[in-house]
Amino acid sequence: MKVITSDNVTMEFDHSQSQVLNDLIDDTSTDVVPVPFVSPTIAKVIQWMTVSDDPEEPWETLKSMAQAADFLNMPDFLDRTCRSMANELKGRKPEQIRRMMDF
Repeated sequence: MKVITSDNVTMEFDHSQSQVLNDLIDDTSTDVVPVPFVSPTIAKVIQWMTVSDDPEEPWETLKSMAQAADFLNMPDFLDRTCRSMANELKGRKPEQIRRMMDF
């Protein structure tokens, strides 16, 4: 299946890992689904969803990937991404965590 990103880039996406996309395929006959994420984020999701390791990316990329995984209902990938985020937060002071989380 293909997804079209918010910056109008069409990309191949393995819909079998996303409950949202699976449901859309079952309910419609469309082959291209819009997603509210920019192409770099979706490209990182595609890259890391084929690997069993936890993603190693910069903080902002991990945040975007977690949001996309949550939106697309990809619980296993979301768990791996959040585990990477938690590892980034370990040992930091509360002020640093607030800045990282945009509070």
